[in-house]
Amino acid sequence: MMVSLMRKISFHRRILPIIFVIAFLALAPVIIFYTSGYRWNPKKGKVERYGTVIFDTTPSAARIQVDGREISDKTPITIQDMPPGSHRFELDKTGYTSWSKSLDVLPEKVTFINNVWLWKKSSPVMAYQTGIQSMSLSPDGARVLLTSASATKAVVVDTSDNSTTELPIQTVGNELRGALWSDNGRYAVIGTERTDQAQWLIDSFGQRAPLKLVAAAYRWNGSTLVGNDGKSIISIKGSDFSLVRTPLPQGTRDVSDLAELKSATGTPNLVYVLLNRPDQGLVLPAGDWIFNIFGKDQAFLKNGDQWLALEYKKNPPEYHTAQGAEPQPITIKRQTTYLVVNGTELWTWNGTDDPELILRQGEPIINAAWHRDGYNLFFATEKGVFAFELDARDRQLMTQLADFTRIRGFSAYNKKLFILGEKDGQDGLWTMDVE
Repeated sequence: MMVSLMRKISFHRRILPIIFVIAFLALAPVIIFYTSGYRWNPKKGKVERYGTVIFDTTPSAARIQVDGREISDKTPITIQDMPPGSHRFELDKTGYTSWSKSLDVLPEKVTFINNVWLWKKSSPVMAYQTGIQSMSLSPDGARVLLTSASATKAVVVDTSDNSTTELPIQTVGNELRGALWSDNGRYAVIGTERTDQAQWLIDSFGQRAPLKLVAAAYRWNGSTLVGNDGKSIISIKGSDFSLVRTPLPQGTRDVSDLAELKSATGTPNLVYVLLNRPDQGLVLPAGDWIFNIFGKDQAFLKNGDQWLALEYKKNPPEYHTAQGAEPQPITIKRQTTYLVVNGTELWTWNGTDDPELILRQGEPIINAAWHRDGYNLFFATEKGVFAFELDARDRQLMTQLADFTRIRGFSAYNKKLFILGEKDGQDGLWTMDVE
């Protein structure tokens, strides 16, 4: 009996290690494959290496659905075992707009769904109600400049508390345009679309009475307002509104701190000449060009609704053109991109290449503005306000945020939209919180 028991124990001792070795050899490849990202795909009936999907939204804690199935975790999250192929991803959060796209997940690759903004569902709120002709938002978003339909006053609305300051002006006609703001957001030029009619220089702080300007094409050079009436250059300091007039040399269309625009002999075209290279010149496309904006590496020239971006540091200089309203810049990681509204179209433009069409609508676009992240923008038509996502995968999402009876002006800054228009029988300046 003792011998039989000892033989049984000895057999178990011999066979168990063998079983463990066999089990290890059988399971080791499975474990290695699993840790390397391989999974059994029941839909395809084969083993595949899976992909990774990174989710992140603003605001966070959004629900996630993949192919109609809600997962337990919320954003932000990284899922490392997503089967390759096309999947339907949906993100939503109570009180915010939803997001959905069909995207391809590739083996051993990462699919990023991490710049998703879910916009707050809110209703427009009246900020100022009276007869308003036009609106313009300061570059820092701190003030909105409104002009009355009777063209007898300008109203500055502080966006922090909706307090107002009224400034008396008197323009010819009612076709008032948006203001031309100084970079510091304090001073603005306001008037009609016609440069041969009187315009006004406004101190939005209300510490100085509006200054009536002579008819000219104006631009800002830092805190100095520069005008060109075709005969002379007019310089006005924002600090004290003091004025200096300098006659233009014979044959010169415009002058800046860096260059001149000169008439070319025997041709209607203008020539761009750097002051430090007077023996060299670049013949511009036909047009009555004047200087408008100077950047670090580019000069922007204007001819009506035509724009010319000139890389003046290159030798020889190079230029590219666009058409539409004044280009609106955004700088992300030292790269500046401009947004241009042209009728029913939206274009992006870096100034070093030709513009790229990103949206064509069936009705005119009143205005558009960048969202601060550079991945989204806002725009308004006559009847609605929209958010537009630039990510072109699957499709570029367009989300309607509000509807109006009629919209006449639009702008955006940070987390707030500003709409000049009529809604529910009320006309005035409206604001909307979108975050």
